[in-house]
Amino acid sequence: MNDLIISKEAYVMVPDMRALDVIYFCDLVFNFDSIDFKFTDKGKFSKIILTDQTFINKINLIKNYENYKFIIFIWNGSFDLKKYEKDISNLKKINVNFNLFIVGSFHQKNKYNLFSSEFKINKINRKMIIKNLDNKIINIYEKTRIFSLTKMIRHPIRAIRKLFFPKLIFYGFGLIRKNEIINSQENKMLDNFNLLKKYYWEKLYNFNNTEKPIENCIQLFEALITDEKFNKISLYEKYYFLQNFFRHIFIKICLNFKNFEWERFENKLQVYHSPFYNNNYFLDFGSKCDTGKIYSRYLFLKRYDKKILNINFFKSIKKEELLNEQLGKSIEYLRTIYKLSSKNRNLNATKLHDLLKVNYDKY
Repeated sequence: MNDLIISKEAYVMVPDMRALDVIYFCDLVFNFDSIDFKFTDKGKFSKIILTDQTFINKINLIKNYENYKFIIFIWNGSFDLKKYEKDISNLKKINVNFNLFIVGSFHQKNKYNLFSSEFKINKINRKMIIKNLDNKIINIYEKTRIFSLTKMIRHPIRAIRKLFFPKLIFYGFGLIRKNEIINSQENKMLDNFNLLKKYYWEKLYNFNNTEKPIENCIQLFEALITDEKFNKISLYEKYYFLQNFFRHIFIKICLNFKNFEWERFENKLQVYHSPFYNNNYFLDFGSKCDTGKIYSRYLFLKRYDKKILNINFFKSIKKEELLNEQLGKSIEYLRTIYKLSSKNRNLNATKLHDLLKVNYDKY
């Protein structure tokens, strides 16, 4: 961790799809002054190289790699630690100097592992120099107002609605859709976790065609704790499962409110990356792999000072004896807001936020 704290510059080796995530970590969490997305063998800019998990097997191709410290981003906690286990083991064999920066909470702490939850956001209003990256990505970070205004001009009706008719918003994995069912069916892995996912995701999806879909979903959620196969899976798998189950039901209920908005992917306005639209409220369930706060969506929201509603009943799941209690409280909460939704459909965004928060704070 000391290398990250005292360093002011770093090279970055990640695919473009992860560049923005890493930029936010470098800025808000590591507080680097400058990062360079083009590494050269001379390596005079920095001795720190931030590396994506998908590039682990390229590290040994770097000339004089032993002269550098590699910080490897593991994005999905124990799931990705397992996926890249062989590659990580190979790094140890060739004596690479590295740490794993894990967005996750469930792996054992050792000399290699850094957890995002061990860090905190220190400064928000700062600017970091970015070198050798596509301007389309840099502009989202550096020229946020111009970038966002351009999006407004391209999508004026959407922008007007967001500016003057605020909502409580969540963009991300929420309802179990047909795509998730297809992916689950095509998955040939037969371990307990994947079999459970296939079984329960299909159940939740098929409840859409029943007379009382939400009641059926809540009953299934309540019965989960007595499922022997569920009780046999790892704790990080249980957390992932509970997070997804809860999101599905919560969003299904909240879609009854006129001023709640959910989309699987962030819309064309790129609201998360905009300094505008701050009359809206933004829902944060936390990461599906990490009980801590520090992960990509939270950093996006914090950088632009969004109004955040945090809801996570399972953040203390590492105390496994509390699991039944946590599940029970989450189910009580879901039943409460479901009951309230029938009488409060037209609440404005502020009152909807307050309704959901006040009832959550009771637990």
